[in-house]
Amino acid sequence: MKQLLFVIIVSLVIGPLALFAQTTAPISDKDLGAELDAFILQAMKTFPELPSVAMVVVKEGKPIFMRAYGLANKEAGKKADENTLYYIASSTKSYMALTAALLDREGKIKLNDPVTKYLPGIKTAIPEKVTVKDLLIHTSALRNPALVWRTAYTGEVDDKDLLRVLAEGTTFDEANYGKYAYTNLGYNIYGILVRQTLGKKWQDVLQDKVFRPLGLKQTSAYASKPRAAKLTLADSYLFSPEAKAITRSPIDKLDNNMQAAGGIYTSLTDMARWLSFNMNDGKLDGKQVIPA
Repeated sequence: MKQLLFVIIVSLVIGPLALFAQTTAPISDKDLGAELDAFILQAMKTFPELPSVAMVVVKEGKPIFMRAYGLANKEAGKKADENTLYYIASSTKSYMALTAALLDREGKIKLNDPVTKYLPGIKTAIPEKVTVKDLLIHTSALRNPALVWRTAYTGEVDDKDLLRVLAEGTTFDEANYGKYAYTNLGYNIYGILVRQTLGKKWQDVLQDKVFRPLGLKQTSAYASKPRAAKLTLADSYLFSPEAKAITRSPIDKLDNNMQAAGGIYTSLTDMARWLSFNMNDGKLDGKQVIPA
């Protein structure tokens, strides 16, 4: 059975203790970098199937280690570097949650409002007590496998048809309401609410509210834009345990299967800015770019 081998991007916030040190004594930035470098090289030697690894470490708001290893594309022999764009899958959710907090602050889509308020005229099984916040913190007790599949894989996301699937395919489990159960569905539905309420795609709202203010120039919620700009994207591969070999994934990310629950390409360079912004209560480059 084939398993998806994700190209890995790792982002770390380093405190006063060394990540891999054998003692609790502080370690210099230089020594930490040397330890990380040795660790990653050993890991890639142990798992030669891994196409590439990229890591950035941020300390006191600045990157102290930023390095990519391996190949962004094995067939072309294209090396990965700090500007290679990686698909960060469900880490997208933290960017969307920030966007949701900003829209709540602006009074456009309130987190404590019922989801149904933003779906006027659409009959669903979603009860009025399910809030927008429930969608984002995984406590909605909603299910809709068809909607999740369409947004992440098939890309059948025509606005009217997606609303039909939302209306006809959503179920609610009363017994589990308020209980944490991780799912992509809440963010998929939130993306629909954005479209219905603001008349804009969630990708464009992300660009306006987060990417542009933070100066994330290499980050995109579209697959087509970085390709059009001829930026290097790390390609996806499948690993076959039986054959002990990897092949290119037959499924590439396109604009229509980039989803609000998992639909961002970003680089180490931009990830360093994202981490610094989060570490400094919304400040970046000495400015308060987003309210703390």
